[in-house]
Amino acid sequence: SKINPEASILININQELKTTLLIDNNSWSIDRILDQKETINTKESGHHHEHNHNNYQEVFFISDNQAALDPKKLDNWLQFNFPENCVRAKGILNLAISQADGETKTGTYLFQMVGASKMLTPFESKTLVTQSKLVLIGQELDESRILADLANCVYQSK
Repeated sequence: SKINPEASILININQELKTTLLIDNNSWSIDRILDQKETINTKESGHHHEHNHNNYQEVFFISDNQAALDPKKLDNWLQFNFPENCVRAKGILNLAISQADGETKTGTYLFQMVGASKMLTPFESKTLVTQSKLVLIGQELDESRILADLANCVYQSK
């Protein structure tokens, strides 16, 4: 409640909890995280302060509007160029998906990375997602290289 006073608190009595209550409750927003990139407002002390936990840093990537990422390029980056010093990454990715009929459509996916585990799962949103937004957290991250690598993952129509 101190970190996010708007967070829902769920009490589970019968141990049957619908995951939609945990996942799609419209309270999580990457835009809100981006707004709090540099500072956190602590209501108890009434002041802002920067957080620097053991020299961790954040790298934020936001694609151009309507610019989907190429899944093959993204997969290559994730396998071979993903920063070793990244300990956590999360975001919403707009991917260009090739269809059987030769057409390309976009699909929205949730990307999660913790430790060695990287997961990409389909994501449905009540609002249209037109940009990819990704945050990487780690130590000694090469921000310019990460941003350039991700910019190179943008889908180019043939």
